[in-house]
Amino acid sequence: MSEKPADSRVNRRTVLQGVGSAVGVASLSNVVGAAERKRRIVTGRGGLKQEPVEKKKVPVQWHEHEKALRQVYNQLFGALQHIRNNSQFGDHLIAMYQDGSSRSIGGYTATQPVIEIAEEAPSGLEEQLPSVLEDVGVSVSNDLLLNEIQYERINHNKTLLCGGAETTIEPYPGGIVIWEKNQSTHQGTAGYRMHDGNKEYMLTANHVFVDNCTTKATGEVAAAANNATIGTFEDAHALHDWCLVPANNQGITDIANEIYWDGYSYTLTGYKTRDGIASMVDKTGEAYKSGDGTGYRTGTIRGYNEGGFTGCPRFDTDGVKTEVDIAPGDSGGPIFALTGCSYGSCEALAINNMSIAKGSYNGTACDGDSTQPKTVGWPAYKIVNNNPYTVG
Repeated sequence: MSEKPADSRVNRRTVLQGVGSAVGVASLSNVVGAAERKRRIVTGRGGLKQEPVEKKKVPVQWHEHEKALRQVYNQLFGALQHIRNNSQFGDHLIAMYQDGSSRSIGGYTATQPVIEIAEEAPSGLEEQLPSVLEDVGVSVSNDLLLNEIQYERINHNKTLLCGGAETTIEPYPGGIVIWEKNQSTHQGTAGYRMHDGNKEYMLTANHVFVDNCTTKATGEVAAAANNATIGTFEDAHALHDWCLVPANNQGITDIANEIYWDGYSYTLTGYKTRDGIASMVDKTGEAYKSGDGTGYRTGTIRGYNEGGFTGCPRFDTDGVKTEVDIAPGDSGGPIFALTGCSYGSCEALAINNMSIAKGSYNGTACDGDSTQPKTVGWPAYKIVNNNPYTVG
């Protein structure tokens, strides 16, 4: 816009006309205390019966804040979609996620909504967008401790450690190359083992094997190193972008309960719950990623309840937001955590699905292509909660 509005608060409300009228909002406290009361939450599950394998005590105040923010997140996501579809600067809005704020509650970072803006967006765009939840007509409870909306412009550089295309065939682990049989253009990375009773599957991204996001990869044949057959996909979800190939006598007969990462094998013990992922937000280097495109990386969980602005796949507000480079070939690869496990063990967080960044970056993939530094993955706990499979 040519001029900065005289009253940015009024202008923000004008921008959001049609989204919904503002409603009464309880007073929000700007003071986050030491949070003396504690609550024990389940942060990791595993085993055939998905038993709790990891728990921790967290401040009640922090836990209630995170739950309250989740309750209003869909409303906010819808409002931002409306802005993106109906305003002249909508193309500059890349994604929305829950990121750590500057406020700590008993040692835990309180998250807040963050909207990512393209680096090339017009100067002053942030001042013309809603600054607090009230501006988008969101009703919040007293448990929500901060109502600000943060804006971030993307400009990140990364150094990559390559080597994700190892050629181990059987037992077949996560974190190594996987592709469509006899189709060299369709290549990704194996995720992690899942099982349904005694039957083992390898998880990866659906879009590695199909060109149309409305088509499931069931019936497609997956291959490992040297075009060796793994098997035929039996189950998939096109929009959530995952698919499962079973071990069978037509190909790989043993899928390993391991993630191959930088020369080491890490035993997969289960998965992080949504509360477990929330407790990891903003803790640097606790997300581990392996991919054929960018190799081995550690990075930061920047949020959960991610809603990437993309038509395919469509995560709405369910994705896990990470700050680890991604490039073609990484799709379907594992994102996992060592936190809370003994050395050599890990819990699944998500798989590599899509980048939500735009523009040019200095990061370089293993083949020399540029990388995208912000990614969204479909979480393991969502697959487990909505299907008869579990991880490990």
